[in-house]
Amino acid sequence: ERIIGHNALLQVVQPGASGLDFGTMMVPLSTLPCDDPECPFCMHRQHAVLGITCNGYGMGICTTPPSHLLPAPEELGMAVLLADPLATLLHALSVPLANDQGAVWIAGRTFEAALVAWLAQDAGRPVVHVDRRVWAHAEFRTQAVGEALKQVREGTLSAPTLAVDFTGCGDVTWPMSHALAAGSSLYVRRRPLGIPNSIHWHEMYAAAPVRARLEEAISRLEQWSTFRNLEDRVGPAV
Repeated sequence: ERIIGHNALLQVVQPGASGLDFGTMMVPLSTLPCDDPECPFCMHRQHAVLGITCNGYGMGICTTPPSHLLPAPEELGMAVLLADPLATLLHALSVPLANDQGAVWIAGRTFEAALVAWLAQDAGRPVVHVDRRVWAHAEFRTQAVGEALKQVREGTLSAPTLAVDFTGCGDVTWPMSHALAAGSSLYVRRRPLGIPNSIHWHEMYAAAPVRARLEEAISRLEQWSTFRNLEDRVGPAV
């Protein structure tokens, strides 16, 4: 519940008739159904997420159809663990990020917040990080959300047209949502309380919903690795 994405990296140890090479590192697609109509996991075409306590990626050894696996680029190293969270965020935010050029407010001091900031920067959108109080960071300086709301109401700070909240904290979500321009969107991990009727809010998926988004995420990570330090985003939370 605390994190976007299912973060697994698998190594092929019994290829069988899959055509995969022994020892290959793979990123799994955790969401059912996949794109293969013959997939034994997805025969019933019901939506579900593989994970701990099922024949999924909480196991030390698991059986996984090739349609649920994507090769992990060797040059990404452990940073490929960011692929599933990034795919989930791409699925949720690609369209709203392209809709206008207004400011994007991001709440939470998590690696997901950093990924959203990079997506917003790629889209040419200004980014404001907010939380309950000021936090110092070399790359992602965070403002107190109450003070930022005050500045919006005074007209000294532009109202955001998109907000993403990873805190799940009403003390953050409430002022952030009230700072949003009317008709703007708020994206969250779970249903928020006290959101104004003029705000369109959306819950994000728990894991990458389709294989194409996971492929897109891996490609984006490869692009980013040429000018961003992805290893700084990988740690115990992932």
